[in-house]
Amino acid sequence: MWTWIRIGCVRLCVWALSTLRRRLELDPTEDLQAFVDEVTEEIHAQGPDCQVRGIVPGTFTMVLSVRGQEVPIQLHNIHRHFVTFPDQLPQVVRQLLLEIEEAGLETPKDHRFVDAAMRILPQICRLDWVYENGPAFGDSALVYREFGSDLAICYVIDDPRSVVFVCHAHLEFWGRTEEDIFHLANQNLRRMSGADLPLPSIDEGPVRVGEGDGYDAARVLLLDPDQAQGLLIAIPERDSLYLGREAHRQSLTMLMASGESAEHPVSRELYRVEGKQLVPVSEPGLE
Repeated sequence: MWTWIRIGCVRLCVWALSTLRRRLELDPTEDLQAFVDEVTEEIHAQGPDCQVRGIVPGTFTMVLSVRGQEVPIQLHNIHRHFVTFPDQLPQVVRQLLLEIEEAGLETPKDHRFVDAAMRILPQICRLDWVYENGPAFGDSALVYREFGSDLAICYVIDDPRSVVFVCHAHLEFWGRTEEDIFHLANQNLRRMSGADLPLPSIDEGPVRVGEGDGYDAARVLLLDPDQAQGLLIAIPERDSLYLGREAHRQSLTMLMASGESAEHPVSRELYRVEGKQLVPVSEPGLE
C-alpha cells in the first residue's frame, strides 16, 4: 500500500531529513498539528464518504472513515514527503484514498463467521447516526436494534487493522439473524469486560465506567435489568458511561458536559432504565 511512498522516501536527500529534524526541534507540536490539519482538510474535501475520526493518542496514526469503515493510517511517511514536496499533498491524499478503496476496505465475504464470531462487539449509537451512515434498505444497511426512543445498538467486527460495522450482507453470508448477533456481541463484551459493572450508592455519587477501549458506552448492556431498574444513565461519548441514582441528577448533568468536545459523541440526554430500554428523562434547564 505504501510502496510508492517508501520508494520516494528512499530518494530523499540528507538535506531533507535534516530539515525535518530542525523543523520538529523548533516547535514540533505546532508543526505537526498544522500538518494534520492540512491532511484533514484534504481528506474532507474528497466528499462525505471520507472523514477523519481523529489521531490515536500517543501515536502518529490517523483513523479515517472511508465508506463507513474505520482504517488506521501511519502518517510518518506522508509527513516526510510533505516536508520536501508540500505542494503534492492533494495528490498524495487522493492516491492514499484510492489505494484504501482498492485494497484496504473489507467486504462481507472477507469475514467468515468462524473467524469473526469472537470479534463481534456492540456499539451504542444515536438512531439518526444510523440513518446518516447507511441506506435504509438493502445489503449495505447497518444491522441494529432500537434501544429506547433515540438510541440504537449496532455491531462491529473489531480487529487490529480496522473496525467494520455489521451490515445485512454479513447476516446473509453468515446465515444468522440480528437476534443471534445481539446475544453473541453481548457475550463477547462480557468476556472482555470481566467483572460486573459497579452500581452507584446514594452516598458515594455517580459511578463512571471508563476502560478506554471504545466499548464503555456499550457496557450499559451488561447491567442486570432487575438491579438496574430506575438507574439514571449518561452516555456523553463512546468512551464514557455514567451510572447514578435520582439524587445524582445534578452531578450527572455536569458530567455530561464532558462529551461536548468528544471525538465519538453519543448523547447529551439523561436516561432512566425502564425494563430493557433507556428512556430519556427531562432535566431542569435542558427542557
